[in-house]
Amino acid sequence: MSVATLVNSSGAETGAAGTPLQVADAAVLASLQALQVAVGALVVQPLGGALSAGASGTIYSNEGASAISPFVLPTAAAGLRYGFIVQDADGVRVTASADDTIQIATALSAVAGKAESTTIGSVVYLIALNATEWMATSVVGTWVVT
Repeated sequence: MSVATLVNSSGAETGAAGTPLQVADAAVLASLQALQVAVGALVVQPLGGALSAGASGTIYSNEGASAISPFVLPTAAAGLRYGFIVQDADGVRVTASADDTIQIATALSAVAGKAESTTIGSVVYLIALNATEWMATSVVGTWVVT
């Protein structure tokens, strides 16, 4: 039986403390790779930033922030998805691009509106339903939508 190495979407080897995760079974490796694609990579980005469509599937954390972490979603396109985790009380702000809205439960933002949380442990996972609508498919904690 050969040993394979799990890699991330950039082709870099993954594992604890930077060591490759060795997987000796091809079926297990395929399952782990599928899970990694489904869940997405976790990126610590305390300064926020404008997100690209190519980063779809990524989950962002504000760990280490010294001010609110402002993220700007790309123009909505069906199937794009992003997650946000509040690990620092300075908070996370997610802003829709022009002409787009964000909906969390029954709260619908204005066009180019925002979803924001300063509650540690809050999480939101957004998916673009079409060319103008972002919808939360998973929500934990308190998010204010404006």
